Amino acid sequence: RFQSNKAIISGTYSNVLSAKAATAPAVATTTPPIAGPMLRAMVSGVRYISNSPSIKIVLIRSLVTGIIGGAITALMPLVAR
Repeated sequence: RFQSNKAIISGTYSNVLSAKAATAPAVATTTPPIAGPMLRAMVSGVRYISNSPSIKIVLIRSLVTGIIGGAITALMPLVAR
């Protein structure tokens, strides 16, 4: 019984893949999004971050770590002398 179910599942999977390959467009014909919706989405993201304390904490910690790491990297030639 297990073997027959396995054959049915693999047959169904191959049918789905072949149908997907047959209906997939050869070249993407979509145009890039226009600036209006993209700007709205960015503003919405900034609004979400400003209202989410947990994400704000993560971003502040990342910013501080990046600034400190950048300063250490910039001062490495002085230490090497």
